[in-house]
Amino acid sequence: MSNFDTTDYVRKLELAGLPQQQAEVHAQALAKMMDKANQEAQLLTLQYNLQTSSHESEARLMSHVTNARKVLSAEIALQNAKIDALKSFLDVRMDQRGLISRDLSYLYMGVLIGVTLAMLTKIIFFWHAVRSILMQSSSTAQAMSLHILLNRIPRTGDCCHDN
Repeated sequence: MSNFDTTDYVRKLELAGLPQQQAEVHAQALAKMMDKANQEAQLLTLQYNLQTSSHESEARLMSHVTNARKVLSAEIALQNAKIDALKSFLDVRMDQRGLISRDLSYLYMGVLIGVTLAMLTKIIFFWHAVRSILMQSSSTAQAMSLHILLNRIPRTGDCCHDN
């Protein structure tokens, strides 16, 4: 709202020689224009604040994606290490017992394929979810959705344990 005093303005116009009715019309028109200018300034401020908030949300979202990539890379490295350890263990056991049979080889390959497929399924699901969130606008609700999704990623050592 403006601090424009129409009564004072009407009085000044009357002193300048305008009839009262014309002075009142001028004062009302000027008050409306000042209110409209004030509203437009408020809308521009609101637009700027929304854009700033949107950019900040996007930056936080990209930070979460970067962190998720690091966690995922660590998880992939851990899974690869587990696969290598399992392969070495099975190779040693097969050599020690002389059990290099076709059935044991199939079991060995099945375990490797199963672990690899499980890991790839997690990776595909995760990136599909991240991609769909990034394709949408970067509102706070979607940033929160990504945050929840990222918290569901198992941390190093959280999976593949026999309980």
